[in-house]
Amino acid sequence: MRVVSEITESNGSSSMASVCGASLALMDAGVPVKAAVAGIAMGLVKEGDNFVVPV
Repeated sequence: MRVVSEITESNGSSSMASVCGASLALMDAGVPVKAAVAGIAMGLVKEGDNFVVPV
């Protein structure tokens, strides 16, 4: 099975929201799945030795 999600604008977490939403929608529709699928998004902003991990 392939689920396609078209993201028109993103702040970094839209694709993972699509993964979680698709997994929940399949389970809600009664599609037999072995386990739920989830995703997270994370970024790293670095300048020299300083860095920030936006959550």
